[in-house]
Parts: sequence; structure tokens; C-alpha cells
Amino acid sequence: MAKKICLILATLTLIFLSYGETVSQETLDTSPNKEESEEGVSEIVIKGKAKDTIKVEKAPYQIETRLEDIVSPSVEKTEAIMKGGVEILREKDFQQFTRMSSDQVTRPWLPSVPEPPLVTFHPKLPNQAINKWNLAIADEKGSIIRTLQGKGVPPETIKWDGRDERGRIIKVGSLYSYNFVAIDQDGKPHTTSGKPFQLWALKYHNRESINIEVANKILYASERDKFSEDGKLIMEKVLDLLRQYSQYPFRIDICADEVDLSVWEKTKGLLTDHISRNLILLPEDLKIKVVRGDTRGLSTCFVIQIR
Repeated sequence: MAKKICLILATLTLIFLSYGETVSQETLDTSPNKEESEEGVSEIVIKGKAKDTIKVEKAPYQIETRLEDIVSPSVEKTEAIMKGGVEILREKDFQQFTRMSSDQVTRPWLPSVPEPPLVTFHPKLPNQAINKWNLAIADEKGSIIRTLQGKGVPPETIKWDGRDERGRIIKVGSLYSYNFVAIDQDGKPHTTSGKPFQLWALKYHNRESINIEVANKILYASERDKFSEDGKLIMEKVLDLLRQYSQYPFRIDICADEVDLSVWEKTKGLLTDHISRNLILLPEDLKIKVVRGDTRGLSTCFVIQIR
């Protein structure tokens, strides 16, 4: 039995010597175990520690992002909006608005076209009690065109419909000024002089028409063969208003003061091309004429015939 044990030990020793490069430490425990096998041979436990180790490295995730793919489109869209050239709705989308009579704003970045009340005054009130007050509005020549007055404490805001004493609406592009006078209980006047103001565009109702007027100075470039930058935005708003009243016919009057009215032929072509394309109208269906005189100021007037 002892020879057999020695033979086993010798064999195991040779095996581990042949694999010595992969074993860093050997511990032979030949002490007899408390429990013996069925043949009466004590168990031999051999312990070892592997020398070679395997390192596993996980490749990091990489997400490639091109900054210009994100920034450039956003910048371009923002710049286009600031220039007023982006079309939010397609032409067929606008067809629904031609069947609506609504004040809904379809393009909120467009400038507004004021409607009566055109001007709101905020008078500066004295500390003393007020018996009566007077608001006088004058044109650029200094002539008083409208007077508003009342007794007692005046309201915090006084709204004016933009019409003179004869019911005529103010002119676009013209300067107007006002004086507010409050008379206290002692008869002493308190005067507030306002700065001149003007409107570049407006919309108002007459008995038989709805008028949209835009000052020529703001609507066209110097050569009058194209719209100015501000004029482009105003024209988009005008087109939206014309769509709201698409069931009614309209005409365009260009009020000018030139002796030779033929200088406005390019402007007539500009309006014809722009409006016919955007409102899907035949050019021959548009009625555009140039009239001499400044009864309505130097303006372009879109007259919508509702009666």
C-alpha cells in the first residue's frame, strides 16, 4: 500500500513540474484526513493559484454628433423668421381661412394693421380735483381736427376712433399731436402736451366698403418697383385681411402727387404679380389705378366692396 501511495505522489509531482509555468504556488497537504475512503486511504488535497489572468476590456460607447447638423438649420429658420420670409402655412392650408370671417391671427409675427379706436391717450392727471377736461388733436399743420371733452375726473385712458369733426379718418404717414387740458376747482388749467404720432397703416369701415390703407413711403422701396423690408411684412398682413373677405370684390387705389403718373406703372405691375400669385387670381381680374391728390394722403388703399 505504501508503494502505491508513493507512486501516486511521484506521478502528481511530475505533472505539476511539467506545468510549472502556469502555477505560481503549490501547497501540498498530505496530512491524513479525519475521514478515510472506503479503501482506507486518507484523502490528499492539492491547492493551487493560477498565475495567468485574462483581462476583459469593454469598448466605450461612442456617439458621433455633428454640431452643424443641429445648429445650422435652426439658425437659418430663425433668421428667415426675423426677415419675415417663412411660410408657416401652405397655400392650400389658407383655403380654409377664405371661408371664415374671423380676426384670428394666422401669423403672429406680422405687424398689426390698427383698427378704430386707432389711438389711446393716457393723460397725466394733477393732484387737485378736476371740474372739466379737454383733449385737442391737431394735424401736422397745427389745425385742430378733433376735440374730446368731459366734466369731472377724466378716465385713465381716452380712446379716439381716428376721425375728425367731419367724420373723416386720419391719413396714414401724417403727423398728429395733441394737448390735454384739465381745469381744477379753482379754475386753474393743467396742460399736458403730447409728442407727435403717426400711423403707417390702418383699417377702417365706411358705409359701403372696408378700407385698408398703407403709406407709400413705408410700403415701397425708393424705386417703387419692389416692396421695402417693412413693406413685405405689411403686405403679408394685408393679404391675410383680403383672404378674410375673399367673397367680396376689391380694388386698389394708389394715391400719388407726381405730375407724371406713369412713374407708377412698375408699382402696378408689382402689385398685380404679387397679389395674383398669393390670392390665386387672374391678373386681369385685379383693378389697380393711380389717382392724383392727397385727400387720403400718399398711400395705397385696398377698397373691399361689401355693398
